[in-house]
Amino acid sequence: MMKTKLAVAIFSGLILAVTPLVGCGETDDPVGNNGNGNGEECESDSDCSGDEVCEDNKCVEPDDNGVECQDDSDCSGDEVCEDNECVDPNGGGDDPECESDTDCPGDQICEGEGEDAECVDPPFEFDCEVNQTFYGQIGYDEDTDHSGGEPTTTPFDTDAGLGDLLAAIEAEIDGPIDGAEDEVCLATQEKRDYEDDGEMPYEDCTELSEPVEIRGATVTAVEFIGFWVQDSEAAFYVFNSNNNQHISIDNPNVGQKVNFDVEIAGTYFGDTQITGLSNWDVEEDDADVFYHEIAEGPITNDEHYNQIVRFAGQLGTGENDQWDCGSHFGNEQVCYNMYYGTDGDHEVTFRTSKEHSIWEQGDCITYVGPVQSFPGYYSENGEPQIQETEWDWTSWPSFE
Repeated sequence: MMKTKLAVAIFSGLILAVTPLVGCGETDDPVGNNGNGNGEECESDSDCSGDEVCEDNKCVEPDDNGVECQDDSDCSGDEVCEDNECVDPNGGGDDPECESDTDCPGDQICEGEGEDAECVDPPFEFDCEVNQTFYGQIGYDEDTDHSGGEPTTTPFDTDAGLGDLLAAIEAEIDGPIDGAEDEVCLATQEKRDYEDDGEMPYEDCTELSEPVEIRGATVTAVEFIGFWVQDSEAAFYVFNSNNNQHISIDNPNVGQKVNFDVEIAGTYFGDTQITGLSNWDVEEDDADVFYHEIAEGPITNDEHYNQIVRFAGQLGTGENDQWDCGSHFGNEQVCYNMYYGTDGDHEVTFRTSKEHSIWEQGDCITYVGPVQSFPGYYSENGEPQIQETEWDWTSWPSFE
C-alpha cells in the first residue's frame, strides 16, 4: 500500500508540473490548498475532505496499513493515540480492575484503590512443620525399599577416598560445564579400550593409572537408577541403571558401609557421578547415616550438594509458583517454589512427576533425601534443587 501511495504522489506531481498556469496575478489561495502558508496540503484530518486522512501533510484515502489513529479524537472512550494505536492511558495489563475481592477470579483479591485497584494473588501464609517421625529411607522399615541405617546429625568421620576422586575430577574441569564438549571423564585403560558395537565410548577419557579405591563409604539414598554414597570428604551419585554395563549392584541399601574400586567417573550435565566400578563389597549394614537438619536454612550447593537434608517445605500458592519443567526418563515433570525456614523466608525448587505426584500447591511436605542441582553443580548457574525421584523421600506433616 505504501508503494501505491508513493506512485500516486509521484504521478500527481507530474500532472501538476505539466499543467499550464491559467491566468496571472494573485489568486484566492496563492500558497497552498488550505492557505497555511507552508505549501502543505494539510496539518490534521480536519483539513481533508470526506473520509480522507492527513499523512505526511497530504490528504489521502485511509487504508489498512495498520494505522489506527492520528490523534486522540480517533480513539473511543478514554483511550489515547500513541504511535498510531489507540491504547489504555493507564497501561492496561492482565490484572482485571476490581472494586472488591468478588470481582477477582479464583483466589485472587482486590488490592489498591480507584484506578490503581487490581486483582492480585493473596499473600502467602506459611504454615508448615516437619514430621518429627519421618526420616525417609533412613532407618529400616519393611514397607520402605532400600531402607536401613540409623539417622544422625553427627557428620561422617571416615575418609573412604571419595575426596581423592573428587580432586581428580576437579583437576580436569576448566571453567563452567555448559555443554558436552566441557564434560570431564576419567577411566582406567581397560575401560578406555572397551568396545560397544564397534565404538569405544571412553577412549577420550583421561586415564586413571589405576582404579580409585573407596573403603568404608556409606550409602545414604537410593533411587530407581542409582544411589548416593558419602564419607567425611565428599558425596557422589552412582549411576546404577540396568543399561549401564559397568555397574551392576543388585540391592544397595541405605546404611550400608561399602568398599569398591572406581574405574569410570566424571561429570554428566555438570554433575559429578561414578559410572563404572568393580569389587563391590558390603562390610557393614545399618550404619549411622548423617543428614543435615534444616531448621532455618538456607539450603546451598556449597554445603549440601549430593548430601542428605531433612526439612519441611510448603509449595507456593501463587500463579508463578508452579510451572512445567521438562521430563525425566520420559516422565513429564512439574516444578514448584517450595518455601521453608522459620517463617518460610527461604525457597528452593521442588521437582516431581506431573502425572504421578500426589502434591498440590499449598501442601506442606517433609523431605529427607539428597540435594541435587539444576543446572549441574559445575555449570554456570547451578542452583540447589529438590527432586522427588523416589517417593520414600517425602511425607505429609504427620501420619495422623
